[in-house]
Amino acid sequence: MTFYVNKGSNHNLIITFDYSPERVKKIKQITNRWNPVEKYWEIADTEQCIRRFLNVFQDEEVIFDLKRVEKLPDILSKDEVIRLFKQVMNVKHRAILMLTYSAGLRVSEVVSLKVMDIDSNRMLIHVRQGKGRKDR
Repeated sequence: MTFYVNKGSNHNLIITFDYSPERVKKIKQITNRWNPVEKYWEIADTEQCIRRFLNVFQDEEVIFDLKRVEKLPDILSKDEVIRLFKQVMNVKHRAILMLTYSAGLRVSEVVSLKVMDIDSNRMLIHVRQGKGRKDR
């Protein structure tokens, strides 16, 4: 019987395995965080918890797959975006919000924008020293 240990999105380890009463009894010595919907156990991502887990299940095969699980961001619908823009009454703030959203800018990039960075004739924005100190 094999345990599968994966990285969760909230810095915990997700443990899945074939059900057996003995295994459930053992894992309850380590954690009581059971996710009934997704059907997995969760332990903290600390060295102490991992060592305890490995000690309790030293006779079992454990497969670690610790690639980080990337959750896709929630995307607003077209109507939600329009409603969001309509909530902002100040014209300057609305323009900044629309620019940020439509160009996919980060807050730090918006804050550092200068008037000379906006080319309205060609409809381009020059972002200087963005993430990773790169221009785009």
